[in-house]
Amino acid sequence: MGGKVSFLPLGDNDDYDWQSEEIDLEQLMDIIDKKEKQNEVIGVILYWDKSSIGMQLLIWNSGKLPFILTINRKILNDNTEINVTDVNWYLERILPAFIGGNILPYNYAKSTIDFGKF
Repeated sequence: MGGKVSFLPLGDNDDYDWQSEEIDLEQLMDIIDKKEKQNEVIGVILYWDKSSIGMQLLIWNSGKLPFILTINRKILNDNTEINVTDVNWYLERILPAFIGGNILPYNYAKSTIDFGKF
C-alpha cells in the first residue's frame, strides 16, 4: 500500500495541522507509533473505497476515538431541507473493524463514540 495519506504529524501539539504526503503503510505506522509513545493525538483521514465519503479519525491517549463525519458525509435523505447524517451507515462500516480487533464501544455520545478494550 502506498499513496497520499492525510495525518497529524509528529509534534503537532493539538494544532490539528493536517499534512498530506505520499507515504506507505510502514511509514504511517511508524508515525503513529512515535505519536503514541509521545502521548500525542493520533489523527488520520480515512475514505471509503471507491467513494468520496470520508472522516477524520482521532485517537487520544485516554482511549477516546472521535469520528468527525464531515467529508462528503452520508446523509439520510437528499430530498429534504434538513441534511441529517446517516450515523448508522458509518457505524455499520466502522464497528466491524473494531470488533474484529477486540475493541468494542462502551459509550455513545452526541459527537463521539468512546471505545474500551474487550
